[in-house]
Amino acid sequence: RTKEIVVVELGATGDRVGIAWARAPARVPVPTAIAADRAKRFENLKSETPAARRPREDAATVVQRVAAAVAAVGLGSIEGLSLCVVSPHLASETSRTRLLNALLSAGAKRARVEDATLCAVAASGVRPPCVVLDVGATESVAVPVDRDGRVPDAVREGAHNIHSHAYTRLRHVGFDGVVAALARRAGIEDLNKAEEAVCALAYCRHVSPATHQPSAEELEFCATADGLSSARFECVEALFAEPTGVVKLVRAAAARAADASVIVLAGGGTAVRGFGRRIRRELSGGKEVVPADNDARRDLVWRGAARLARGDGWADDGRRTSLDALLAAKRRSQA
Repeated sequence: RTKEIVVVELGATGDRVGIAWARAPARVPVPTAIAADRAKRFENLKSETPAARRPREDAATVVQRVAAAVAAVGLGSIEGLSLCVVSPHLASETSRTRLLNALLSAGAKRARVEDATLCAVAASGVRPPCVVLDVGATESVAVPVDRDGRVPDAVREGAHNIHSHAYTRLRHVGFDGVVAALARRAGIEDLNKAEEAVCALAYCRHVSPATHQPSAEELEFCATADGLSSARFECVEALFAEPTGVVKLVRAAAARAADASVIVLAGGGTAVRGFGRRIRRELSGGKEVVPADNDARRDLVWRGAARLARGDGWADDGRRTSLDALLAAKRRSQA
């Protein structure tokens, strides 16, 4: 068991768990309390009333959730395992260290905590500087990565004041916002059915439907028997609506990563058909958007964590040096 490396990414719609050498992770439903909280948010979104922000879980609660997810996919107890857990974007050094120590205290043989932003970069294969745009179920965030492959200290240390507004402003226009917009038009009441409809139907135009009518080709592509053709365009516009749209987030992040010419897309919200093309068009200047494959964006962070987990940087006791220092050491060893 000490040779097995299990990678865990906790999400709002489901947890991704798998052996680091697996081609894809298994999906585990979120705990009942989180699912109920999200369903309540969905109802608030449908009535267009702001939803309260769910408080972050402490380290002990996260470890319990990790243990439950690992057991759910048949890997047994976390005792004796090598565990790699993905931390949220812009998580502080303190919170990551607390989680690391909690994992070791719970019986993990080895543990490491990888930053979601750097995981996305690792999986994409791009050379920084770049910007990572992650559109998740309940929030969207854009994070700059400098040419040294790090999130700038000023961004991470000032996350509460500088970038956490991304969570607050976009908490009700993330993927849930797209789901709710389509559900309103389609009369869908159930959250899961609405999500399935978005995955199957939503389509991101290269220009806003408010300024340019869909072409005959687009209308034919989006024609549906249930009359949702226009809704398939319009629901995605929740992500681009100013003044809180994802394009503005990316521009603000790019300003903090000089010469960033690549946008890395991650999360289910970016997997909507046409999303990458729209981002590329909105961001003039020839910026590259990766990965090109929509489906690859869903598990991008997990696959990046799996790749990093196969390298150095493990902790096997309660002591932990700076995660950024360890990342720098890994980069030097790979040079």
